[in-house]
Amino acid sequence: MPIPLSAIRFYGIDSVIDFLIFLVAILITYQSYNIYSLLKDKNYKFFSWAFLSISIAFLFKIIVNLTFFHQIEILQTYFLNSALLEYLEFLDWVNFFSTFFYRIFILTGFLILFLIFTKTERKEKVILFIYLCIIVVLFSIYFSFVFHLTLFLLILFLTLYFYRNHQKIKS
Repeated sequence: MPIPLSAIRFYGIDSVIDFLIFLVAILITYQSYNIYSLLKDKNYKFFSWAFLSISIAFLFKIIVNLTFFHQIEILQTYFLNSALLEYLEFLDWVNFFSTFFYRIFILTGFLILFLIFTKTERKEKVILFIYLCIIVVLFSIYFSFVFHLTLFLLILFLTLYFYRNHQKIKS
């Protein structure tokens, strides 16, 4: 009897979408670094770092999706041997660390984008934002809604910035 460790309705399609996002993020990283090498503007370097961080995050998210998608067939229903239990424990650890690093890299990428677009250059503010992101990642081990709420707020503030910029410039 196979035991699905994933939402059956996706069947790994989400990993394909995450891989496409990874490819787009890598292309943005490459192009923004090329622009940085031509113009020597540090914002383009930070922009490439942000998208590099986002692309690394999606690599970890693909690993999480694939460990959830993995199926194990149990032949003996009343006796689980130690090798199977060790394998399941290994998958749990891979899933835990992949999720942890996904959260670190995705928050880092969006935080860098937030700091670039809001033109935050004071070191005290940057250190405070980094500290708060570390706290969020640590709390998200037990309460995942903290991570999702923080990421939602970062994306919301970026969206508001772009909307205000669009209203001001009308381009």
